[in-house]
Amino acid sequence: MSVHMPVAFGVVGLGGFGASVRGALQQLQAKPSPLVKLVAACDPAQELHAETIATLRADGVTVVDELKKLLALPIQALWLPVPIHLHRPFAEQALAAGKWVISEKPASGTIQDIDAMIAARDRYHGKVAIAFQDIHERSTPKIKQRILDGALGRITYVSVSQCSPRPKSYYDRNNWGGRLRIGETWILDSPCTNAMAHSINLALFLAGAEMNRSAKLVSVDAELYRSRDIPSADTTCIRVQLEGGSKALILMTHACATNTGPFVVLRGEKGELHMSREAAEFRYRDGSTETIARAIETARTAEVAIERWTGRNTSVPLAELEVAREQTLSVNGAFDATPIRTISKEFIKIRDEAKDPQPYVPDIESVFEECVRRGVLPNESGLAPWSSPAGSLSLQDYRTFAGRHCG
Repeated sequence: MSVHMPVAFGVVGLGGFGASVRGALQQLQAKPSPLVKLVAACDPAQELHAETIATLRADGVTVVDELKKLLALPIQALWLPVPIHLHRPFAEQALAAGKWVISEKPASGTIQDIDAMIAARDRYHGKVAIAFQDIHERSTPKIKQRILDGALGRITYVSVSQCSPRPKSYYDRNNWGGRLRIGETWILDSPCTNAMAHSINLALFLAGAEMNRSAKLVSVDAELYRSRDIPSADTTCIRVQLEGGSKALILMTHACATNTGPFVVLRGEKGELHMSREAAEFRYRDGSTETIARAIETARTAEVAIERWTGRNTSVPLAELEVAREQTLSVNGAFDATPIRTISKEFIKIRDEAKDPQPYVPDIESVFEECVRRGVLPNESGLAPWSSPAGSLSLQDYRTFAGRHCG
C-alpha cells in the first residue's frame, strides 16, 4: 500500500465505544501535523444515530451502512470497535481489501481465530494492531526496558487482580454479554476476556523476554465461577506457568461489592514492580523506589500503530496479534481446563435487587488480596468455602480451543 499522510481512517460502529474511537481519531486529526484523518464511518443501524451522522457528514465524513461499502472507499486504515465475534471476519475482509486494521480487544475469542487473522495478515502483506491501550501508554517502553535491563533481576512471580462490580444491566446491554458463543463463534465473554483483559495482556507483555514480545505460556490451572444466571463466568481465577519458570496469577471478578484494582505486580530477585492505571512503582530490595506516572489514552493506539507502520518509530511497542495471542491463550486454556461452577446461593448477597440486581460474594476482595500475597488460587487458600479445586491443562501443544467444558 502506498502511504499518504495523514492516513485516512474509517471506523465501523457509531454507538458504544465507537464514539470514543471517533473522538480519539478527531483528537489526533486536530494536531498541527496530524498522522491520521477520519474520513469515513459505517453502521447498519443508521436510524439510531441520525444526529451523529448529520454531524459527521457536516464535517466531511462519509457515512455508509455496510462494511463492504466502507472498504470500497479511499481509506487506508480501519478501526473496529465491534463485538468480539466480529473481530476475525471484519479484520479478514479489511485485510483482503488492502486496509490496515486496528481491532478492539481481545484480538478474538480463540487462538485459532487469531492464528487465522495472522495468516490473513501475512497473506495480504497487511498490518494489524489490537487496541490494548496499556501497551501503547507512553511510559510502557521505559518500564519494559527497565525490566529487560535487569532492574528487577529474574522475574519469579507475576500477579494481576481486579474486582469490578457489574449489575444485571451490564449483561443485558447487548446480545453477547456473559455468553460463551454467538452462533458457532466462541467469544467466552468474562472478566478475563473482555472488561479486564487489558491488565492480563500488560502483565504478560511486561514479563516477555523481548521488547515487543509477551511471555509464553506453558500450562494453566483454573477455577471459573458464576454468581448469576449467565452461560459464562463472572469470576475467573487463573494461574499460568510461564516459559522460564515463573508463574502468573490472574484473579478477576464482577461478583464483588467494591472496585479494587487493576493491580499488576511483577516480583523479581532484586525488587518488585507495582502498577496501577495511574503509576508504576519500582520497589528495590535496597529500599529505594522509582515512580513513573501513567496516563491511558485511546488515541495512542492509532498514533503508535501509524508510527510503526510508516517507519517513523519502529522501536515503540505495538500490541500486534502475536502480543495479544497470549492473553487469549490464557483464557482458552482456563475454559478448557475446568467447568464453570455456579456459586451456591448461601455464599451470595444481592444489592439493588428490585432495581438492577448486583450479586456479590462477601469479602471476595480480601480473599483475592490474600491469594495474591501467597500466590495461590481461592480453593487453595482455605478462605473461599464457595470454591472448588482447580482444573489443569498443558499448553505445550495447545493450538485449538475445543470448548470441552462449555456444552
